[in-house]
Formats: sequence, C-alpha cells, structure tokens
Amino acid sequence: MLDPSQCKLNSVKLFKDLHQKDIAEIETMCTWREFAHDETVIQAESAPKDEVFFVISGSMRVGLPVNQMGEIAFIDLKQGDVFGELSALDGQVRSASVVGRERGVIASLNAEKFNQVVKKYPAVSYALLQHLTAIIRRNNARIVDLSTRTDVQRVYSEILRISEPDPSGDGSWLVTRMPKHREIAVWAGTSDDSVATAVGQLIKVGLAKRRHTSLHILDRAKVRMLAELG
Repeated sequence: MLDPSQCKLNSVKLFKDLHQKDIAEIETMCTWREFAHDETVIQAESAPKDEVFFVISGSMRVGLPVNQMGEIAFIDLKQGDVFGELSALDGQVRSASVVGRERGVIASLNAEKFNQVVKKYPAVSYALLQHLTAIIRRNNARIVDLSTRTDVQRVYSEILRISEPDPSGDGSWLVTRMPKHREIAVWAGTSDDSVATAVGQLIKVGLAKRRHTSLHILDRAKVRMLAELG
C-alpha cells in the first residue's frame, strides 16, 4: 500500500499554475499505483483504456516496436510528466508503448475526469496546449532525423549527446559508462550491429578509444562533422 506522502500531484507540470486546494481536489479523483522496471503500462496500438497517467516518481520510456530493430525511443519520462493524454482526447488507439525504466509511482485519471479538469481550469488547458505543441515539435525533429540521416550519423549524434568533457581537462570528451549497443540503438533508430560497426569505426580511425567501461572521444569536432555530413 502506498504511503499517503507519495500520493501528491505537486510536481505534475500540467498543474503547475493551480492553487494547492485545486491540486488537492484533483488528487482525490486519481488512482495511484506503483510500476516496475520493464513493466509495460501502455501497449502501442492497443485500445484506449480510458486513462491519463502522471509520473509521480521513477522514469518511463515512450517508444515504438519497429521490425528487426526492436524499438525506436521517443522520449524518457520523469517525475512530473504526463502520458496517455492523446487517447483520452480523441478516443483513438494508443500511439506508442510506455514501459517502466526505473520503478516508481504513477497516478491516473480516467478520460472523463481528465476532460472535466481540462475544461474547469484554464491554466491546465493552456499547459496542455504547451505540452502538445512540444510533442509536435519534438516529433517533427525526430521524423527529419530518421528520414534524412544515415544510421551511422544518428549513432554518432547519440554518442555526442551523452558525452561530457573529460575532467582531466585534456580537451577530449568522455562517455563515462558506455551504454549497451541496444540502448544507443533505440535512440538512433537502428540495430545493435549498426551501433557496433559505427563505434568500431571511430576507434579504428583514431577518433575514439575504449577504456574499460568508458569511451573517450579524442576529436569531438571531427566526430560532429561525421554526424552532420556523413
């Protein structure tokens, strides 16, 4: 049974401009539960279950299964994020799968109650419009990325995204704990084998070096050029 202290919506972005008493009222309308690592909360193309979810703690991943590649990731959700809202608004099938990454707690409202909240509070309506606009912009960028760049370019972009300057200050960049090829593949929209080939090529031409669990990027500018120009 959940501790009452966990059953709070204060961190939810859609409700950020509401008064505390209004948030407390919405809390009484919610259903609360824990989710596990790798638990599928929403399955793509499934019939809508009439629920909108709010991430109270932990993290989740939104993605789609794609042929032999396994999965394309769209976004990782964290505390305060919302999902399932599209089906609640249009009554259509789920547009993506949502799977637990780090176990945590979610709250849910059925579609009828969610729509009541949206209509009752203009601040929630405006926050929802901002949220939907962000989804459109993010998906547009994702579509362009997947349709105009090669697998290898996307792998290099993902490696650059997760890298940080080496603390030694020698000018190199570092991926401290290099993710498994599968993790990079879901963001790059490609296969594990393509990731292995791309990383191997960087090492072969001297642009990167493996050190235990880390990947050192020795010439970030050249890797970025490869990511952008191929």
